[in-house]
Amino acid sequence: MKDFRSNAFRARRVERSRLRQAALARADPVGWTIHTPYHWSRQLDDKRLDYWPSAHKWQFEGRVMTGNVLEFINRREPKA
Repeated sequence: MKDFRSNAFRARRVERSRLRQAALARADPVGWTIHTPYHWSRQLDDKRLDYWPSAHKWQFEGRVMTGNVLEFINRREPKA
């Protein structure tokens, strides 16, 4: 039984790594300050928005959220 669990966890880890690398490849770096390939930031409403593109995760005003960060930015930015 232990061998099966080890293989299942190993397969899950490999799949998660593949999905994160694919998400990172699709991410658009325009307008972001890139601290590392996995951590980006930008100013939004004079506050810092941290973004981890490989996990589709961001933090704004102390709250961590997931999903489409560009939709979040478009809702927050003033319309010209």
